[in-house]
Amino acid sequence: MAPVAPLEVSRAKFRPDMQGQAGGKCRPALDADPNRRHGPCEADHRLQAFGLARAGAATSTARMRETTSAALKTVVFTVIVPGTVTIYLPLLILSRTGTELRIDASAFSWAGLAMIGAGVAGYLWCVYDFTQKGRGTPAPIDPPKELVASGLYRYTRNPMYVSVLTILLGEAVLVQSLWLALHGSFVAAAFQSFIVFYEEPALRRSFGSAYERFCERVPRWLF
Repeated sequence: MAPVAPLEVSRAKFRPDMQGQAGGKCRPALDADPNRRHGPCEADHRLQAFGLARAGAATSTARMRETTSAALKTVVFTVIVPGTVTIYLPLLILSRTGTELRIDASAFSWAGLAMIGAGVAGYLWCVYDFTQKGRGTPAPIDPPKELVASGLYRYTRNPMYVSVLTILLGEAVLVQSLWLALHGSFVAAAFQSFIVFYEEPALRRSFGSAYERFCERVPRWLF
């Protein structure tokens, strides 16, 4: 068997920078170009930047999917719940009571249309804040993950309910119907009961002291 030649270690090939990387530090190689001594570090930094970019893109994609899902759920909820309360039931009441739905140039018509428009705008504003800032929906089964305290929520803790009641009042004024006014009164009583016995306790459990501070500075309704 031929003798084995002794292994020679060239100092020029030995790279102490690889030892430094294990300890979380990056040191220049002895045989590195003196005009560009940060080669190994530069590779590490590029890998780190690439990883951060991928993580940021993944987070952005997940947030976009979450927002889109919340928007779709909100549309379904709006059609089923506020749509029933503000459109289907009022039309049913007018049909059962024989009240004619008419819009003319009277002051009642203009006032009613103005209130309906304000209510719709307020509701849409709240929906936007719920999906974009709260990352949730108006539905109790999928509430916002973050406490929404901006926008119309600076003036009342329940601007969405106020908006729906404004729409109902506008409808009653528009057609000058006592039956629609009575319908709005029943809806207001239902809102009050739901808020006091379910919604506020649930929000206190979810957001704790942040919701308590919110209640201290913002009224339940407009007063």
